[in-house]
Amino acid sequence: MRSEVVFASGVRPQASVRIRDRRHGRWSLPVRASEPGETAINLPWVSPSTASLVALARADSADVWSTIRTDPGAVLLLAQHFPAGSEPVIPNSIFHAPDVLEMASRLLAEAPSAVVDWSQADTYPVHQAALACASLAESLARSVGDCDPACCWVGGLLAPLGWFAVCAVDPEAAGDCLRLPVYADRLIEAQRDLWKLDASAIARRLSRRWRLPLWLGAVAGYLNLPSNLAGRVGANQRLFEVVQLAVMLAATNGHDLGLVVGTEYSVLLASLGLSENDLRRIGAEWLATSQPSAPVSQTDPHPALLPDLLALSTEKRKLAAGPFANRMEDEVDRLQEALAAQYASEAKQLQKQKLRSLAEFAAGAGHEINNPLAVISGQSQYLLARESDADRQNGLRSIIRQTERIHQILTELMQFARPPQPQRQNVDLRPLIQEVVSKYQPYATEQGVRLEWSDLIEPAGANVDPSMIRTALGCLVRNAIEAAPREGWARVSVESEEGEWRIIVEDSGSGPAAGRREHMFDPFYSGRTAGRGRGLGLPTAWRLAQENGGDVRYEPIAGSVARFALSLPACLYGKAPLDTASESLRKSA
Repeated sequence: MRSEVVFASGVRPQASVRIRDRRHGRWSLPVRASEPGETAINLPWVSPSTASLVALARADSADVWSTIRTDPGAVLLLAQHFPAGSEPVIPNSIFHAPDVLEMASRLLAEAPSAVVDWSQADTYPVHQAALACASLAESLARSVGDCDPACCWVGGLLAPLGWFAVCAVDPEAAGDCLRLPVYADRLIEAQRDLWKLDASAIARRLSRRWRLPLWLGAVAGYLNLPSNLAGRVGANQRLFEVVQLAVMLAATNGHDLGLVVGTEYSVLLASLGLSENDLRRIGAEWLATSQPSAPVSQTDPHPALLPDLLALSTEKRKLAAGPFANRMEDEVDRLQEALAAQYASEAKQLQKQKLRSLAEFAAGAGHEINNPLAVISGQSQYLLARESDADRQNGLRSIIRQTERIHQILTELMQFARPPQPQRQNVDLRPLIQEVVSKYQPYATEQGVRLEWSDLIEPAGANVDPSMIRTALGCLVRNAIEAAPREGWARVSVESEEGEWRIIVEDSGSGPAAGRREHMFDPFYSGRTAGRGRGLGLPTAWRLAQENGGDVRYEPIAGSVARFALSLPACLYGKAPLDTASESLRKSA
């Protein structure tokens, strides 16, 4: 029997495409070049993110755990060095062990690409479900009192180990399974059809392959056993029951990965000494502190400097008491700073390259579509002028209207793909911003949103094409109005930084979901319901800002408002741009 305690109404995350009907005794499944389950059981590791590996290379164990505890790959790496046996133990010394870094260096060389981007649509629900199981298991452990909360967190996080492996080798296969209409009722059969092995079978094989401690392997692979029999496979019964109950509670609150629990709900409550009221209290505390976690996101390979950092940190730990400790500490700090700078630079360049490629594709597609569109529109107008039947006239007018609509979309697309050469001049941004705010004030009123503008006293000089910046800022303001809830607000303000002005556009909405942020600047990608937006606003704003030597960035503030920043090169209003003026002063000096 499943838990009846529901902390909040929740529905298991579903993607937009629903597939499969039961036909001829099998599910109608996508054709794959390989079977994900068979590939998953040979997986050498699930690689931690770069941020987690850098954290492990540091010495402060408290900071390390808070940084890596939500990263399944990092926790798995540590788990392979937990003491063997059925007693749950996470020794503090493991955060300083050179063996952990040595294994990471070796596996990084052997399988550098086994990184999972948990922000993607196919993997995000799996990661969020694992975090829900982990946090609930930790809360239950504190309430029960005789079970280590950190070990219970690890048990809850790694309970869906088989899912993690499939996400690592074929994320789409994990998403396909989540989209099955029969998901909750016949999951194991569906997984075997889709993956050839179910999640528990994958977890059992990987637990042996990776030599996980028995108590953890039991949680990952044998949750379907009654807790009084779990000791036969090395489980710690108390921790095993805590994780079983956490999995039940997570499933009833919208985080269901179909993990089968083999112990009755009432038996778990009795064995752990908990009541329904205890669970409601734990649930209320969990809901108060468990906001959707930022996923561990990494879409590109580990930076080239990372193996050097791990190797040097390993040696530093081995020689910590030796005469070279201070020198090695300095070298590790230098590598960490260089790694952070390299990683940030590579991520920014990859985003720019992706958007430029999309722009070239959009330009070509727009040109190819416009030609036949002009023929359709012209012929329809020709026929309309000679048509006497009223119904046919209406049909032809409808065709003409739709061609005009497509033409408008293509015009907007071409503005993103191939904007005109900017005619840059020194302008005061204040009246320009006021003009845009005034233009969108009626739209904000129509949407029930309060549009605010915090003006400046001094001129805000910028060397830009004013027409382009009006369009770019208009895209951001419209986006903020549409993102804000009714009776909410959108706000425009200006900040000054070294050599640039930053026009800040904020709104009281919740901001884009973590899994969508990567695509915010992709054309035709809209976070709103299908049909409500073309998805060209943010890409156009970004492209026009780039053409004027600026940028548009999403800068979320944790627990606060959604925030975009349009940065533009500053100038002394009515004079040369600041960098040109500075150069002239240096030459005259």
